Amino acid sequence: MKYVRFFLLAIFLIGTKAYSSNPNTAVTVNRLQASLRYGRAEELATMFNNEVDLIIDSEDVDYSGITSSQAQLILKAFFKHNPPVDFQTVFNKDNGTATRYHTGLLKTVKETFNVSVVMKKTTDGEFKIASIRFKIER
Repeated sequence: MKYVRFFLLAIFLIGTKAYSSNPNTAVTVNRLQASLRYGRAEELATMFNNEVDLIIDSEDVDYSGITSSQAQLILKAFFKHNPPVDFQTVFNKDNGTATRYHTGLLKTVKETFNVSVVMKKTTDGEFKIASIRFKIER
């Protein structure tokens, strides 16, 4: 059991090092965190794919394949109704190919939301947000 824990810890640390050593990944993660922490819908929208899935449980919003400009307007209203206080990253995962996963907690003046983001690699090699979900933390 002791060796299994050590092995899992080593894999986690190696994965974390590989993830954080890519400067493009770090810039993307920092932009994502700042956009969520300060409620910057416009900046967040620049990271959207042409079409994005947007789910906001508290607002009964569940849109699949909407344009980035539509998602920006919805998020702008969401941030106005729920001004952010803080955003803390919980988990980042880069599968090494075409998908990245990010989760965190968005604290607003009203609620705390669990935020899940899926980023996909586009044809030009950039990672863009394909899906973003805000779920009330219970």
